[in-house]
Amino acid sequence: MGVAVQNGDILSARVWMALGVQACVNTYNYAVFSVSGGGITDQDFTNSFDLLVSAIYKSWMAVAAEYRGVQTYFLKRAGTLPAPVKTISSAGPGVSPNPTVPTVSRAVLSYSTFLRGPAGRGRVFLPFLSGLNVAVDGSTTPSFDTAVNSLASVLLSPLIVSSAGSTATFVWSLVTRHPKPAPPTANQILQAEGAQKFGQIHKGGSYGRPNISPI
Repeated sequence: MGVAVQNGDILSARVWMALGVQACVNTYNYAVFSVSGGGITDQDFTNSFDLLVSAIYKSWMAVAAEYRGVQTYFLKRAGTLPAPVKTISSAGPGVSPNPTVPTVSRAVLSYSTFLRGPAGRGRVFLPFLSGLNVAVDGSTTPSFDTAVNSLASVLLSPLIVSSAGSTATFVWSLVTRHPKPAPPTANQILQAEGAQKFGQIHKGGSYGRPNISPI
């Protein structure tokens, strides 16, 4: 059933993917901007976020890779933090042909807030890409750049979740943690785009200890 969200809550949506013995997670934090009716839960948010991003992720993932689902937990809430919730309703393989690129190679989605400096920006490393997304010069292809920018567009738009007369609006945010007991704070992400290049995540290699997806 989930736990009802309130104004000012912060939720963390974790998109899980897997390829062989390796799993990868992309994390997107969302602040609750407004609530009407009080009936929207963290499970409702999780289901909606999964529907928002799953098809885009699958479009560039190699057929050998698998989109596993979304797991969400509260980063900030008045009262006790409940257990995470999840959905696997969109789980399935990637649909892009060609073998996957080396798992250490990730496409980069860059984003920023109104804050200046490193504290006001960040990156998401997108995994398990098909070789179809690699241009002859080793950069990302224009079609893949379009897909990443489509993801950026849907993330930047407020996510409005409605059910049974209740509505809640969530905004993609950069979260700053503070020494306890101060709660984390969130600043809305205002710009995002594909970096048109690949980065490397050394922990994403096929050597060493396998990473396990919890869903």
